Amino acid sequence: MKTKVTIGVCVKNGEKALADALESVISQDYPHELMEVIMVDDGSTDNTFSIMKKYAEKMDIPSKIFREEWHGLGASRNIVVRNARGEYIVWADCDMMFANDHVRKQVEYMDKNPKTGISLGLVVVPENNRLVKLDLLPFLIDRIKFSRQGSPLKRPVTCGAAFRLEALRQVKGFDDKITGAGEDLEVACRIRSGGWLLGATDARFWERKGDMKTLGQFWNKYFWYGYGNHKVYLKNKEAINYFRMTPLAGILAGILYSADAYRLTKERSLFLTLLLPASFALKYTAWCLGFTKGRIETLSEKKSSAK
Repeated sequence: MKTKVTIGVCVKNGEKALADALESVISQDYPHELMEVIMVDDGSTDNTFSIMKKYAEKMDIPSKIFREEWHGLGASRNIVVRNARGEYIVWADCDMMFANDHVRKQVEYMDKNPKTGISLGLVVVPENNRLVKLDLLPFLIDRIKFSRQGSPLKRPVTCGAAFRLEALRQVKGFDDKITGAGEDLEVACRIRSGGWLLGATDARFWERKGDMKTLGQFWNKYFWYGYGNHKVYLKNKEAINYFRMTPLAGILAGILYSADAYRLTKERSLFLTLLLPASFALKYTAWCLGFTKGRIETLSEKKSSAK
């Protein structure tokens, strides 16, 4: 193996989970001399930077740390893109952990598929947290359908994914103006428009989703997604289909995913059959309200500037 790979870690206030994420990077069976870690502290007010420094000294993988005032995810990821020396960037969020063969499997896949711009990993759905399970199961179902049936991948996210650096630089990286959620969706649209393919591997990772325990946390997360996705919509309306994100659409999507969960996974529980549609209705309602808030703010700004 001679392919060099960059691990990109962009964090704001991640002290509770960051150590576990970095331990999973250290545990990779890919040759460490062919890896580098680039960490960006995006305006943290907790001990995130101290943890980054500790692990930069601890690990036998070359590393760089950038400490910035808060600029948002788009700008933070671009710091990694500008400084990366690997052919691929594997993104590690602070609340996730890689299986020890994750990087190797991603590199092997990307090496064999030179037209692939993004390769998604395989999320492991937890059994001990029902809210996180409800949140992550649709991602797993999409991956199973892609692998078995060739169905389109609906959620091109950065978490656990490998991005080809050439593809990122061809489209001039992430959008700095997208400060919240949606920077990965937006850049994926441009990468695919540039002729690159979207692929997936069985490179496993665990995502903690902030260890969600309450419906309030679940609601706030999707409200934040909707609010952030509004900026994506302003730039690329093809990236966001608003009518597929309404509460009614959520219920219908949840019913379809319940059927797929029964058919494609080992899930046979009445719990999922009943609660998956309800969780979709809740998340889509939160998303719509967050999106609407962003829309109202944008219209207000335009009216103010026109006066």
